[in-house]
Amino acid sequence: MGSVWVTGVGIVSAAGSSAADVLSGQASQTDWSTFAPYGIRPVVGFDPERYVPKRGDRRAMSSMMLYAVDAAAQALEGAGILGDAALLGETGLLVAAGMSDRDTSADAALLEAARGDDQWVRHNAAMQEQLRPTLFLAQLPNLVAGNISILLGVSGMSRTLMGEEMAGAECIRLGIAQIAGGQRRIMLVGGCFSAERPEVLASYAAAGLLSRSDGATREAGMVIGSGAAFLVLEDADHARRRGARPYGQVVGAATGRADRSAVGPAEQAWQQWQSIVGEEDSASVALVGGANGSTLLADEERAFADRLAATTDRLVEHRSATEMFGHLIDASAPARAVVAAMMLGGASGEGQADRVVCLEWGHGYGESQLVLERVQ
Repeated sequence: MGSVWVTGVGIVSAAGSSAADVLSGQASQTDWSTFAPYGIRPVVGFDPERYVPKRGDRRAMSSMMLYAVDAAAQALEGAGILGDAALLGETGLLVAAGMSDRDTSADAALLEAARGDDQWVRHNAAMQEQLRPTLFLAQLPNLVAGNISILLGVSGMSRTLMGEEMAGAECIRLGIAQIAGGQRRIMLVGGCFSAERPEVLASYAAAGLLSRSDGATREAGMVIGSGAAFLVLEDADHARRRGARPYGQVVGAATGRADRSAVGPAEQAWQQWQSIVGEEDSASVALVGGANGSTLLADEERAFADRLAATTDRLVEHRSATEMFGHLIDASAPARAVVAAMMLGGASGEGQADRVVCLEWGHGYGESQLVLERVQ
């Protein structure tokens, strides 16, 4: 396997709309009122005109797509290839995304137009004025990739994945595999999610996955957040030739579905970790966790962290990404990877880890790990 570097990162989240903001550690706020009794974490500090200056382009996209384009542009800019047509022409694209926002005002206008004697005339007029691509939900993952390709010029190849947390993790794993296997020299990978949707909250609430609050007490469960996260993955030799600065180097990535009736997910996570890192060495380790807020998954993550600390005696930090962003669903694994890359290639400080493991826990099944290390 050839070395794979992370040469660019970008993020839009409840903890900030740049990687530097996120790493600064500012606390994100939970909105418990809009969809009470359930909470959401909306993005902060986001300027939709930053990378999409044309109003018509912005109007054609949902908020989730705007988050994705912005985070992708940040990553490309950080890698030094935004606007470089030649490099963007060979850059592959992997995007994890699900259904996007409904335009509720447009829905209301169409329903209102359906009343009265002239309903079809009014309905057709409303359709012409209000309809936009984001109302055709079945193609939204492809539309996210299409907007990134059209607006930012990424045209090497494109693939979209659906499947919540595992989709984001698979984008990273597949991007690494394509570069390590010599199929691509540079890839843009990431995901996006919008939490501010009643139908999504209703779905997760019906499954019993969401935290509830009555103002005085809060039940265990996840609080979903809006945002997007992208990384530029690059063949190390290719990056060196163009003078790119690495945030970190990929050790390995793995995805899987934990079997909670067998040896237990903490044990399986440990086996996954060993399959990635191989023989233990003296590297200090930080853990960026991904438990979604359920007591079960938090306990499983803690069991893995305790074993990592006891076995390596070098666990120097344990961060909770869901406390930073809320649960970003399709974008959760890419967001953790952005945090890990910034921890390795960002600000200096005592106790900085040489290696960071991103542990991703799904709603109950579907786990992954990504391990990055400092480039010496």
